[in-house]
Amino acid sequence: MTEAANGTPISVRFEPLRLSRSVMAATLYYRATILNRGPVALNEVVLEADLGSASGGRPVDEQVLDETTPLTPRHVFGRLATGQSARFEGSVQIPLAQADVIRQGNTALLVPLMRLRATAKDAVPFARTFAVGQLAESGSSRLHPFRLDEGLRSWEPLAQRVLDRPLPTV
Repeated sequence: MTEAANGTPISVRFEPLRLSRSVMAATLYYRATILNRGPVALNEVVLEADLGSASGGRPVDEQVLDETTPLTPRHVFGRLATGQSARFEGSVQIPLAQADVIRQGNTALLVPLMRLRATAKDAVPFARTFAVGQLAESGSSRLHPFRLDEGLRSWEPLAQRVLDRPLPTV
């Protein structure tokens, strides 16, 4: 569960279900649950999402979503009472031509970044970025990227890790 951040009553749980690779794109199938942790009902609740990819050549703060950046609306829920949740399933896609590919020797790797933003009328937005990968064998919590040289295929089960914005240096 991802806890509410920055004083928002909105909390979001993200579960990556499957990643499929076609000739042109990578598609991530997911489940997301929005929870109202606040003392009053939330109205006009919207879950926004997009799929990007990690890059070793860009600073982390350019890859991680902040609360002020709007994304494509994916799911709308009219009202969430205190303690109520709404669960959605969907998919997002990234064209492989637009994806940042990480190279390890001759191997091309993809690390999908699922960016989620939940908004509600009169509430501070919730925003998080999740790295999506395959779980390492032997029970490690480390994520493995997806090899793009293995042809067309799907991967499941998947795992995710929250990416946080780096703290500003003083």
